[in-house]
Amino acid sequence: VDLRNKIQGNSAYFSNMETIMQENEDYKQFKKALRERDLSALKKIAKGDLHNHAALGGSPKKKGIFPPDKFDGYKGMKQYINTAFYPEMSFLEGYKRYVEATCQQAIEDGVIYLETSIDYRFLRMFKDIYSAFEYLDSLKNKYKNSCKINYDLGLSRGSFRDFSMAKEIISDSVFSGIDLYGDESNQLLKDFADLFIFSRNRGKICKAHIGEFCSASEIFDTVNILSLHEVQHGVHIIDSDDIIKMMVDKDVAFNVCVTSNIKTGGFKDYKNHPVRKMFDDGLLITINSDDVLLFCSGVSDEFLHLYNSKVFNENELDIIRKNGLRRC
Repeated sequence: VDLRNKIQGNSAYFSNMETIMQENEDYKQFKKALRERDLSALKKIAKGDLHNHAALGGSPKKKGIFPPDKFDGYKGMKQYINTAFYPEMSFLEGYKRYVEATCQQAIEDGVIYLETSIDYRFLRMFKDIYSAFEYLDSLKNKYKNSCKINYDLGLSRGSFRDFSMAKEIISDSVFSGIDLYGDESNQLLKDFADLFIFSRNRGKICKAHIGEFCSASEIFDTVNILSLHEVQHGVHIIDSDDIIKMMVDKDVAFNVCVTSNIKTGGFKDYKNHPVRKMFDDGLLITINSDDVLLFCSGVSDEFLHLYNSKVFNENELDIIRKNGLRRC
């Protein structure tokens, strides 16, 4: 009775209890869906996607696209993108269709928290940068009842150099983070260091694609030069136990995309992928889609692949699922 009197009218308490009850229910349904290999049921369970490219996250079936089962590394993937998608993406309305398709695909997959990168080149298609901000805000509002969408400012190592404009863009509240991608062999990290420190000081999440193909030492250098919070891919961290320990101590998260790594030729199959060692060695990992349009695998598919391949059990996958929702 005393406890009931203390909490009577305490909406925060009841809200927290509802959250706990929902999490417990999600956990039970998630385990059940995995055991029954029920992809449709998995898609109804709340999840996050923190490694996602807005231009390439839509449904290949809806686009009538049938990408190859394997790509010839990063260069082969880029060649396919240039041929299959850039003609339509090269003008504003076409690019918008790809971006919105990514939001729709995420929602259909049960993603309630999406961090997706918006390439800088897309922003330059608008008449001015503020029109771009308005569009991105409108998209967030359109889907806010189904999914919380946050944007990373996406920059390519190979083509981006407009650092003063990037600072103006990243200062706007529409962006929650910054993400560097492109060919890992094209480092040029020191060119981006000032921008990333600027972003971090403004409370933005700093990410970079590194370690999909290159070494653990290059992951270490990138994390330190760019002051990263999170690494996109980073799978070759397993090459050095010492660097793994340093990343654990620094609380750096790794947003892994297993099917993507397999289809670009990095690893033979799910069992041979290093995500298991990364998890066992104490790294904070999340499982993500990368590019559904290229790899035909949403986050729900990724969980089921890893379960069917006996890489993780249902309890471990639920820990990883919740990692992806920690900012939700």
